[in-house]
Amino acid sequence: MVLALALSGASGPVLAVDWTLGLGAGYEPDYEGSDHYRPVPLWNVKATNLFGPTTYTQLFATRLISNLLNDPNWRLGVAAQYVEDYDHVDDDKVEDLKGVDSSLLLGAVGGYDWNLGPGEVLGIALEARADVLHGNGYVITLGPKYQVPFGNNEWLLNASLNGSYASKDYMDNYFTVSQSDAAAAGFDDTHDADAGLKDVTAGLGLTYAIDSRWSVSGLGLYRQMVGDAKDSPVVDEVGDDQQWFGGVLVNYSF
Repeated sequence: MVLALALSGASGPVLAVDWTLGLGAGYEPDYEGSDHYRPVPLWNVKATNLFGPTTYTQLFATRLISNLLNDPNWRLGVAAQYVEDYDHVDDDKVEDLKGVDSSLLLGAVGGYDWNLGPGEVLGIALEARADVLHGNGYVITLGPKYQVPFGNNEWLLNASLNGSYASKDYMDNYFTVSQSDAAAAGFDDTHDADAGLKDVTAGLGLTYAIDSRWSVSGLGLYRQMVGDAKDSPVVDEVGDDQQWFGGVLVNYSF
């Protein structure tokens, strides 16, 4: 589980594609709902001015997001994210669960942005993605986002808040514990996870521009698991329904 936040500011006139490359490290739960954390590498590859000043595509760790619509307000693009299985987690009970597949969620992201001032944007985003690897259902995410520069444009603040709805197949794959699973892995309880709201997530990003090319970004995220995801034994019995992420990157733009 790794969360991606867009960290670059407004682009200039459309003369050529602008690139930002970033590298850093983060600290995250080793599965969604885990109480074990691990260090992870972070990378950021972003291309802007693809078809106009608002268009871009960005790969941040295991998440791809884009806007391919050259419009001052409306947004529409491709979104993708890789979600791991439980084969290499620290908790032995969770690792022993059978039939939990990894997922490659692929779909679209769209929304609308209100331009409040130079570089200041309030928007709302809707993401819908389905697993194309093993048919593990779909996830829909909706929520507001906010971006504002300050300190003579040396600083850029990004904030977001969203909720995620997951289908029955997705919830079954990651949060259902059958009677045979419970007996084999040693869980005290069984659980049949149904479709519904899976989590509510708040994210914060802060970027400092060292000069016209180099910048440093700090990222933070808090996720509250809810509903049948929170009640699953992989969260309630051996994990934690409160999830945290933090990371730092150094970015170079050209």
